[in-house]
Amino acid sequence: MLTVVASRLLVAALRNKVRRLLSETDLMKKWKLLHARTPEDMPQSVLADLAGKIPLEDKWQQVGTNDAPLMAFTTEWSKRYFDNKELSEAACGLGTKSRFVYTQEPSASGFLVVTRFEHQPATRMCERKSNQEQPELTRLQKPAEIPADKVAPTPPKPIALPPDKLKIFEAFKQQLRSGKDAVPEKALEQLKPVRFETNRKNPKCPEIDSTISDCQAECSLGASYSFSVRQNGGDCEVKAEKQKCIGLSECKNLSQKWKMLRQQPPASMPASHVEDLARLLPNSIPMRARRRPGNLCAVFNTQLSGRYALDGSPLSTDCGEGYRRYAAGGFLSDGKCFFSFGLVEESSICAVNDDEFDDGMLRKHNEIRGKYGVPLLKFDPRLKKFAEYWADRLNEEHECELYHSTPSIHRALVEGFENVGENLAVQCVGGNLRWQKVVQDWFSEILCYRYGKVGNACTADKLPKCDNKFHDEGVMVGHMTQMMADLSTHVGCAYRICQSSCRTASSPTRKFLIVCNYGPAGNIVGTHPFSKTVAEKLQRQLPGAALLPEAEEDDASQKKCQERHRQFKRQKPKEKL
Repeated sequence: MLTVVASRLLVAALRNKVRRLLSETDLMKKWKLLHARTPEDMPQSVLADLAGKIPLEDKWQQVGTNDAPLMAFTTEWSKRYFDNKELSEAACGLGTKSRFVYTQEPSASGFLVVTRFEHQPATRMCERKSNQEQPELTRLQKPAEIPADKVAPTPPKPIALPPDKLKIFEAFKQQLRSGKDAVPEKALEQLKPVRFETNRKNPKCPEIDSTISDCQAECSLGASYSFSVRQNGGDCEVKAEKQKCIGLSECKNLSQKWKMLRQQPPASMPASHVEDLARLLPNSIPMRARRRPGNLCAVFNTQLSGRYALDGSPLSTDCGEGYRRYAAGGFLSDGKCFFSFGLVEESSICAVNDDEFDDGMLRKHNEIRGKYGVPLLKFDPRLKKFAEYWADRLNEEHECELYHSTPSIHRALVEGFENVGENLAVQCVGGNLRWQKVVQDWFSEILCYRYGKVGNACTADKLPKCDNKFHDEGVMVGHMTQMMADLSTHVGCAYRICQSSCRTASSPTRKFLIVCNYGPAGNIVGTHPFSKTVAEKLQRQLPGAALLPEAEEDDASQKKCQERHRQFKRQKPKEKL
């Protein structure tokens, strides 16, 4: 009976405070009387408006017993706001609405007062001004062209002539069937007009140039032919032109072609590549000189070979990291001959199936969490949708540089979670997207981690097995603590192939961005990311892990660890990809 009386006295005292609260005319002072911690990004005008929505005492709910009647209330939703700015209902853009919840709960000493702000998204999406679809997953680099001064110029294409002019062309060509400049019949048949201009002074002697025939040799040195017609004084001169060449059309095998060119492919080149290039060699290769009339060079370039994977095997798919080969010959500026076997990188990004990505990212998270006794995550479409939104923002506005979203943005877009955690990563890719490796890379931060509360500067350290090569800056452990956090129950991830290329890569690559969001957030300052039992299991089973003993928390240790982090950042500053 005494306990009930005591409870009633406490409730009566509380009600006197409530009546004082309701009679307070200064709306902002009401929050102090309630000892409520107000959201940092809620503007004063919205806080004042919400204080005015606190209901009168007769609207409060009774949540206790008749002997000890405890009370509770929930306000209506606030006005729209975002990032310390009040918004109109019609304004487009990110927005949040909040309400205040007040509850009295029984306790051993009588009762506790529990207060909290609840939030719901109030975003009005603006009309998109640009096409936000993913860029087409095309080849990252076009095949490099071989310098024009090192190869044979592209032969002119034959032109179509009207019947009367074609008859004139054929008549001049017939003159080359005999005489000292006679052209072999097979070569003569191949000659077509590439230029025909009427001579106004002498219409019967037009200026004519023909194509060049194939090399008139089977697998040996030979000659190719062409002819021209020009007026020479009072005569109309038909002149056959002959140049040395190498004919490869009738070589018995592919290796014989290289012998005719007096070239030996590098010993490191796979035999299948050598054969592929031999098939691409032109059947007719001209021999030309530059500055050194007696020094004839084979002038040619093959087409590009089929695509090979980086290990040299043929690529059967249209995507992935790979290259093509070519062979070329010609002369340099000093007249010397050259011959080269070249490589052209040609990589294209392989698209990822969305369902496969979602399942794979969830499976990889849970494979690691489950191994060490952390509760498994569930997929959440709301978190995935937000991850897609933030990935688009980073891609379109920041060239995929890594910037975390803020609690204000979470509240404006994600419903159902008090707070949201986030992990970001970017890779340089030329072919296959190694998205599952990202989760493993986050977890690898465990080798730089000493068990302790989030916010303790001594939890991240350059331990013996710590490799921070791929850390964004200094020594990082926050990705690992978030993906392993037992507070988080759900996850949703998204990826984007960025519009910008990597600046530091030696070969052409594009940025590949991954965003994972977790609900609720796991990196809560002052809490351990997972239990000590999990830490002990990690210590036992993971080679190189040095989680225990737990990181020091005293002020002197914190100062020392903070200074070490400043050194880590100087040694490994943030690098733009």
